[in-house]
Amino acid sequence: MLQELVVMVMCASELLESLSDSKKITYLCNMNLVKKYLNPKNDVAFKRIFGTKKNKRILISMLNAVLKNQLHKPIKNIEFLSPIQPPEVVGSKQSIVDVLCQDKDGCKYIIEMQIGHADGFEERAQYYAAKAFANQAKKGAKYYGLKEIIFLAFCDFSIFPNKKHYKSEHMILDNKTHERNLDKFSFTFVDLVKFDKQCPKSVQELTLEEKFYYFLCHAEEIDDKELPLLIGKDKVIKKAFTELERFGWSDQELAVYETLQKRGMDYVSTLIFQRKEGKVEGIKIGEEKGRSEGIRIGKEKGRSAGIKIGEEKGRSEGIRIGEEKGRSEGIKIGEQKGRSAGIKIGEQKIIRQLLASEMDKPAIAKVLNMSLQALEASIAVH
Repeated sequence: MLQELVVMVMCASELLESLSDSKKITYLCNMNLVKKYLNPKNDVAFKRIFGTKKNKRILISMLNAVLKNQLHKPIKNIEFLSPIQPPEVVGSKQSIVDVLCQDKDGCKYIIEMQIGHADGFEERAQYYAAKAFANQAKKGAKYYGLKEIIFLAFCDFSIFPNKKHYKSEHMILDNKTHERNLDKFSFTFVDLVKFDKQCPKSVQELTLEEKFYYFLCHAEEIDDKELPLLIGKDKVIKKAFTELERFGWSDQELAVYETLQKRGMDYVSTLIFQRKEGKVEGIKIGEEKGRSEGIRIGKEKGRSAGIKIGEEKGRSEGIRIGEEKGRSEGIKIGEQKGRSAGIKIGEQKIIRQLLASEMDKPAIAKVLNMSLQALEASIAVH
């Protein structure tokens, strides 16, 4: 059996050597060795689908479907804007969004794909919207010409855990009458985790809006039988899947995609580890507080024998806890230093690859979540 397996592997290797790159990928997909479709939640893939001129019909269809409650009328056309919003004051923070565009009436749309729950994401959403709103004001111009800002975020985590529904829409309303007199801001958050749990429909029953959510959740793993049922008559969904086909990407594009994919997985793993560590630390603190309180009560009730036993146990326990904390702290510091060094080397490698692909520096800074100053510094070091 082992010999037969070795022969099969050797034959497959010889076959792959004789194929072109695109045919290699097709062969591997058919053999279920690699996935045919990439992950649309990946930063590069998301922007390719929703942030490029050739695919603006996909973006328009998605916005009309998802934002139907906010839009005054359907979007007919859009213009892509620079995702970098420069600071008005030197030294203040610039903002870089995933996709920024505007319709023919000047209403601006900010679209974000958020993988993990970063601290302050809700505040960041409001900051991005406020920044886009303020950037419309020109010196000496009137305020009444400012246009609406609509913020849309797809979240691969439960951004509002206490809310039951997966879609959360926010506007400024009068507290008593619920009138929308201040109508220049609206925010929509789509919790993809909740959608995946709450949607009981079969794929052919999904609305266009729900198909976009399903696409973001399951495009990477969909099979050839399910795909036609999902697409149905919605050609825009078929176009989105076409953009995700692995063999349509160059080796350089795939290298950047895989690097960002690994960084995303590492980030999620780090979040899980930190939560586990926090839980363990909370238990430890609770035990220490309970132990201290018990000792205090014991001392108050106090017998010399009890005090003596308590002191001995406390001393032993303190030594053990000290040793464990010292060991844990040492491991943590070592991991942090190693991770920082690895990230720095990885970022420099990605920067070289992206510069070689003639991607401009602002786009590289957004992909790597770096400021332009930090990018320039990294290039200078290299």
